[in-house]
Amino acid sequence: MNQEELAKKLLSPSKNSRLEKLGKGLTFACLSLIVIIVAMILIFVAQKGLSTFFV
Repeated sequence: MNQEELAKKLLSPSKNSRLEKLGKGLTFACLSLIVIIVAMILIFVAQKGLSTFFV
């Protein structure tokens, strides 16, 4: 293996690093969705009041 092939192999992203980036991205997307849903619930309760839930 010559120097150029070795440098190319070492500098290119591996399968594991791509998989880890995908996992982190998916985790961030799910966490963002949860935060948005909780915020919407809080806004709903703030607008309508708790009387909506206690009839």
